[in-house]
Amino acid sequence: MRRRSLQWAESFGMVNSAEEVRLLDEPRFDLLAGYANPDARGLGAQLVSDWMFWYFPFDDWFDGPLGDDPAAVRAVVEPMIRFAYGDSGALPLLSPPLVRAFADLCGRTRMGMSPTWQSRFAQDMSKYLFSYSLEAAMRRGLTEQNPPNLDHVIEIRRDAIAIRPSMAYGESAEGRELAFPLALSETFHQIRKVCADTVVVQNDAYSLGKDLHQGEVSNQAVVLMSRDGMTAKEAIRELERTHDRLITQYLDLEAIARTLPRDYGLPEQTPIVAGYLSNSRCWTSGNNAWSRNTKRYTVHHQTTSVAA
Repeated sequence: MRRRSLQWAESFGMVNSAEEVRLLDEPRFDLLAGYANPDARGLGAQLVSDWMFWYFPFDDWFDGPLGDDPAAVRAVVEPMIRFAYGDSGALPLLSPPLVRAFADLCGRTRMGMSPTWQSRFAQDMSKYLFSYSLEAAMRRGLTEQNPPNLDHVIEIRRDAIAIRPSMAYGESAEGRELAFPLALSETFHQIRKVCADTVVVQNDAYSLGKDLHQGEVSNQAVVLMSRDGMTAKEAIRELERTHDRLITQYLDLEAIARTLPRDYGLPEQTPIVAGYLSNSRCWTSGNNAWSRNTKRYTVHHQTTSVAA
């Protein structure tokens, strides 16, 4: 997976030199793909690996001047949003490498999935893409009189962390599909929300040094330090307490979710629900395991210098 994902990135021009390949490879995104989707096999496993090798360079694209200009961000993401909803002509032929790679991933992810699933995936992906516009607007509006609001940061980061579209394409990669009434139930909506919030807390804790180095403000620990005068250690301890509360909340929701196939009269969905819940557990535990060892948060550098 690792070798093929690097070749895939090269084929789209995401990396163009041995050094850029090294920088993209160094954080070991293939390991995160494996931790998060251990039940994926063959082409499905390769799909989730390629997504991981795309997400992080795409996120880094907005760390520079582009991410501080809301209008410029919208110009990038709005055609991608239209493409996610099925507008095949939304992306120009001469789109940047990361955008063309996105189109390839979406096409492979949709294969074999129902129109209902594709609509759900498009909505989750669109929220993720639009979060970059919201982050840019937040950065533009920050002043000493208008510091970042913690609730607003959490709301944006919940989409920016890309867990919800990742769990959707996990269904495609692992060869299963959560049925329409279950997928849109309040229980599964809350499971996706809590799973995303848990990964956000993990990410904010592990990336605090990197974010402080880069002047990033959309990090809960950074907000706690600036708003409440906490030290970095105190902010991390607060995130740990938040993480514990989220895990308890998730376990309560999971217990309810396991009964839903019976409650909805869909016993054939029982193994599908079990697989979906396994994926959500693997995302939270796998992201934590990967974050403890990846060089992405211990070395202050972008994954690649080639974004467009």
